[in-house]
Amino acid sequence: MNMSEKNESTSTFKNFKAMYEELSRAGYPDIKKYGNNNDYIKVLKNGNYDLETYIEIIKKWLPKIEYKTGGLLLIAKTDIKYDGSIIIPIFNEADTADRWRICSAIVKNPPLNINDWVKSIYLSKTYSYSEIGILPLAIIKMFPKDQAREILREGFDHNYRVTPEALGKIGELEDIPFLENKLNRHYDATHVHRDINKAISKIKKRGNGSVK
Repeated sequence: MNMSEKNESTSTFKNFKAMYEELSRAGYPDIKKYGNNNDYIKVLKNGNYDLETYIEIIKKWLPKIEYKTGGLLLIAKTDIKYDGSIIIPIFNEADTADRWRICSAIVKNPPLNINDWVKSIYLSKTYSYSEIGILPLAIIKMFPKDQAREILREGFDHNYRVTPEALGKIGELEDIPFLENKLNRHYDATHVHRDINKAISKIKKRGNGSVK
């Protein structure tokens, strides 16, 4: 089941329907009128809606709804900063595909209060690329630059698919020897050496200036 199908199927779930009904009573659009959740969120963001109250209603329902990742994405896609502690139990119960969706949502709209947790799962060897592989792009948004660089270097060896891209965005000249050393390794993804070289070139071009 892809994300669109999963989103649409939630309208048949009892507690999702009850949540949608409460949102409608509170003055928010009827989600059943929209093809998918992305269209619905777009209407919310472009309209004069109180998104803080919208988020509070969904947070109230999150423990009850049948597809919690879907409920979480209804919050994350608003671009409003929210307390990310609600993510942790949902992530722990999610399957591989939903863990990737949750991490993607963190990248797009980094929430509050989960920096330490994001760091821990990025550095953990428990999780696969297909679960948390996109997290390096969240780390460079969530942490001060020097701290993010340190975290990325520490986790590079088991998160090597996206970490070069992230280091390329925030790295400094002193990171180049580290990256050059990583070119000596063999990786099971053919793009990694290319991405490392791109990161080195980007850092050299930028020097010690700010990322554009």
